Amino acid sequence: MSSSGRGSVEGNCVRVRIGIRARTLGDVIVKRPCVFQVQVALGPINTSTGWLPAPASRAPRVELDFGVLEATLSADQFAAFKASRSPMKLMLLAAQTRNAAIGAAVGFVVVDGRTIVGSVGRDTVRQWFKLQNAKCQGATPEINVACRLTWTSTEQQPKAVQPTKPIEAEKPDGSYDDEEFEKESVEDAVHETSHGIESESGDKGMTCNVEQRDITKEQEPPTAVVDSHPVELTKSLSAQVNALPLEASAPPPAVVAPKPAPAPTQFRISVDLRSVKDMETTGNVYARYVYPLFGCSAPVATHPPIQVESGREAPLPNSFCAFEFSMLAQALERTLTDDPFVVEIVGHPSAGGPDAVLGLATFEMSQLLTADLQRVGPGSVRAVDRYVPIFSGDAENDIRLVGALRFIVFLEDLGPDPGPACIAPVEQQQMDVDPEMDRGSQAYHVAWELEAWKRREQEAFKAKLTLMETEHKSQLETQWTEYVTKKETALSQRHREVAHLEKRLEQALYDVRCQERLLRQQEDDLAKQKEALAREHDLQTREDAALIRSIRRQHEQEIALREKEKRSLQDRLAEIDALYMEQTEHLLAIKRKMTTSSLGKLQTELNDVSRELQAAREEIAQLKMKEKRQQSQLIACLKELARLRQSGELVENERLEKERLELQRMKVQMMARQQERDMEAERQQLQSIRCDIRRMLADDKQYRSPSPPSATSPLRQSPVRSEEYERLRAEKEELLRSGVYTSTHALIQTPEKPSTGLTKAQQRQHQIQVVKDAAKTSVNFVFVGGSLVLTGAILYSIGHALFAPSSPYKVRDKSFDRVRSDKEIIRVFGEPLRAFGEGARRRTQLAHTEEVVDGVKHIKVQYHVSGPRSEGNVYAEAKQSGWFGGLDFNYIIVGCPRRKPIFVVDNRSADVATVTAPATASP
Repeated sequence: MSSSGRGSVEGNCVRVRIGIRARTLGDVIVKRPCVFQVQVALGPINTSTGWLPAPASRAPRVELDFGVLEATLSADQFAAFKASRSPMKLMLLAAQTRNAAIGAAVGFVVVDGRTIVGSVGRDTVRQWFKLQNAKCQGATPEINVACRLTWTSTEQQPKAVQPTKPIEAEKPDGSYDDEEFEKESVEDAVHETSHGIESESGDKGMTCNVEQRDITKEQEPPTAVVDSHPVELTKSLSAQVNALPLEASAPPPAVVAPKPAPAPTQFRISVDLRSVKDMETTGNVYARYVYPLFGCSAPVATHPPIQVESGREAPLPNSFCAFEFSMLAQALERTLTDDPFVVEIVGHPSAGGPDAVLGLATFEMSQLLTADLQRVGPGSVRAVDRYVPIFSGDAENDIRLVGALRFIVFLEDLGPDPGPACIAPVEQQQMDVDPEMDRGSQAYHVAWELEAWKRREQEAFKAKLTLMETEHKSQLETQWTEYVTKKETALSQRHREVAHLEKRLEQALYDVRCQERLLRQQEDDLAKQKEALAREHDLQTREDAALIRSIRRQHEQEIALREKEKRSLQDRLAEIDALYMEQTEHLLAIKRKMTTSSLGKLQTELNDVSRELQAAREEIAQLKMKEKRQQSQLIACLKELARLRQSGELVENERLEKERLELQRMKVQMMARQQERDMEAERQQLQSIRCDIRRMLADDKQYRSPSPPSATSPLRQSPVRSEEYERLRAEKEELLRSGVYTSTHALIQTPEKPSTGLTKAQQRQHQIQVVKDAAKTSVNFVFVGGSLVLTGAILYSIGHALFAPSSPYKVRDKSFDRVRSDKEIIRVFGEPLRAFGEGARRRTQLAHTEEVVDGVKHIKVQYHVSGPRSEGNVYAEAKQSGWFGGLDFNYIIVGCPRRKPIFVVDNRSADVATVTAPATASP
């Protein structure tokens, strides 16, 4: 996999191989399925791996191999990277698909630069680094990094830098202020300074008699311990070397003109985080970012935090920052293309506590390269003003939009980098020496003495330098031994502290997991209780609906019965009205027959008949009112019966049968007394009628025959008497045919022939009285008969429901006897057991259904049972067996909440034996 950070390589170069693996990616808060990518920033190199799909398994130890990244650093780039001590940063990105334009940042890892520098010629130890600011639900994802640096030429060290400008690494804000790393950097600067002095001396045509060390054969750089002033030590060594005498007669080496390299350009990038808007939450927030191109490992943050309200835009104070740097335009283009600008929106709790990252806003810096170019003075500027979306992850593994950040960035081209002043090479002048110089001349002897003195001084300086080197090495070895001992002691102490902290962390993690397990168990129990309550609510709703349907059917049946009674009474009233009209017509006929009598008598009789007729009408009206009152009394009795039935059912089951028998006895006594009173009234009326007839016969006899006839004279009847006799006989037969009177009735048993002493007025009065008595008796018999029939029907229905062998109450009583005798039921519910209907307000209502299957009556009942320990429902089904109403149970099942149903009796077939509990029987 090629790197976007690869540039032109001249001379020595370093090849970097980085192996990357990741694990514990199952807990990353992103929407599944997704793909992952790792971006690497190593000094001037910015590269990335390909998109890999997330592992199918969410096990914490499942690893995802991103492969090996290869990049190449020139010697100058490696030296600059080694001196600047910049770390290697790896960022893990997640996206929905491979073609996603923007990937969400999951977290990042910062690797110490010394780990990379120390891996020249060998592999670094594979280490697992936990992601910082990781967006995860459980365990924190980890990234494994392994590096190897190799030189591609025969030389093992990069080209030394110029000694005139000692390398002073800027101390970054963060975790790279280690004393050991500072000493190693100073040591490298010392060695590079010594070699730089050697190179500069050669350029000036001077030869130094200093022993040259072959650095290419050294496997490890020499160890040196310096004081707190490395620059002063470097200057002292340079002064000692420059003070040595040089041999002027040695010819200087030829100077080769270097190949001109492209000049770097000075750039300035200004970043302004102007404002945030459309935030989901309300609170104090600020923004921070770290961009590798700016060369600063400490994050840049806005301050102070601002109060953000949901749905509004708020400006960020102190958010403008400008960064100047020098680099090639091609390298800047690659860096801006490969490394996006990531801004973290951080929430700052006002009540204290740690800050929390609310979301990430990612801006592609490559947009600067395509922005409009504007000329400003000698340089140019490009500007981009965008609202960048802020994404965040939640517990449902979903990336969601939480707001927008206004991001303004400027790229200014300030022209070529002026850099340090260049010193023109000094032209070497050849001294014209005459080869024919006389060797015996005075000048020759002076030159010879000077050369001899120079060699002696060089040998002395060499011996002195060797002695100084030996003493300095021994001193450095002693200091290094003490330093290593001190570091080993501190390291062992740190190891013990880390082990202790790990134990405490494991204990805290175990406690947290136990609490989480307990909370999950409590949540499961709560969910189960909610489900049970929901099931009970549904069952109660169905029972209420069934009860309402049952009551509605009962009311409809009662209304139909009342309508039927009303129609029968209306028919009977129509019959009475017809009889009344018939009697009225008969009365009119009698009046027409009596028109032949004398006018005075007729007027008198007419007045009498009118009064009697008016009295009869009033009596008939009174009878109708009495009939209505009796009907209302009957309805009141029925209501009272229903009320007594409901109140009686609320009493315990042992007293129910006694109260019903007592109610039945009271009703029978009441009807018997009513019948006795009616019979007594009829008897008195008949007796009064007999007395009236006898009195009228005696008066008529006295009026017709003032002197009694002789016993021997025969009785003679006039034709009028014979006609009256025939008429009375015909009326008697009509009364017998009406069915109201029998032959044993006192009215029928009167003498067939009336006494000869009755007058016509008395006969008419007698006929009117007979009609009145007949109407009254008919109405009384109809009312008494209807009452008896209705009372008998009610008593029959009550008796059938309570005492019939195949009634639902019998099924309930027999099934409850079996339930309370079962040992398993007694163990679960306790003793004593109680049975009731459908709840607190319907304890006497029994839910049941009856159906006939293959000519056999099946009865299903459902009722509640409760005991000291628990309560439940009983479902029973029985069928009628034999001609005498015996019962055989198909099943008796007792259901208890949060328990398996208990089968007391189960005689069903195999295909329905696995049913947990039968459906609720509708009443």
